[in-house]
Amino acid sequence: MKQLLILLTFVLFSCGTRNNQLLQIQNEYLNTKLAESLNSLQRTVEGTGSPTMGIKFLNHAQELKSRLDSITDNLSNDRIEEARTLVNEYANFATSSPDSIELNTSFILNSAKNLQSTNRIEFTNNLILFTIEAIEQYLMRYNSYAYMYDWVRPVVIPNKTNYKAGEPYEAEIFLEASNSGILPNISIDFLDDERGYFDIPVNNDSRGTFKISSLKKGTTKLKVRIVQWNNDKESTFEKEVEITAK
Repeated sequence: MKQLLILLTFVLFSCGTRNNQLLQIQNEYLNTKLAESLNSLQRTVEGTGSPTMGIKFLNHAQELKSRLDSITDNLSNDRIEEARTLVNEYANFATSSPDSIELNTSFILNSAKNLQSTNRIEFTNNLILFTIEAIEQYLMRYNSYAYMYDWVRPVVIPNKTNYKAGEPYEAEIFLEASNSGILPNISIDFLDDERGYFDIPVNNDSRGTFKISSLKKGTTKLKVRIVQWNNDKESTFEKEVEITAK
């Protein structure tokens, strides 16, 4: 994208003037890229297992786009003072981006001071480019910790497996999600006997199965540990399990 912008800028200056027709071509291109950037962010947020921060990024990006549209509308209708006010509000809103992403809005504020004499299409193009770059930063930051999954299935876990007629049935029901390209490490640690720690083989759907050949009488305590990597970041999940045999 930036290479094409450089080319378009070169063409503009080679013509000796900032030709509005060429600026309009640039404007159409940038608006297309802005729509693509928003769609890319939305698809990423919808396809991840950690959408909370992603939704904040998406909402912020959509609000930037809405404010940009208002500025463009005022400029198109020669409402310069209204547009200047909206530009200042846009810049302030941009600096409140989620996860404290730093965006340099100084050029926006400086340009807004001379909005009356500035080429309005060129100013709008710069504002669109700023918005695109902000969305790309949101996407990069979100991808740095979002967990991508491509495999989902429903799971039902009853609170026990053997019932008597007339007993109530109770079970947990939830969605299980995993990434087929990033398999976790799963291990079991026996906490109260000499069997100690050992790794569990993991199949292609990120699940591991272990078997205790003979339970001793009383309570066996285990610690299950799952280590998952995402974008070179390691996350560890642990759960203690008690198994009672009479």
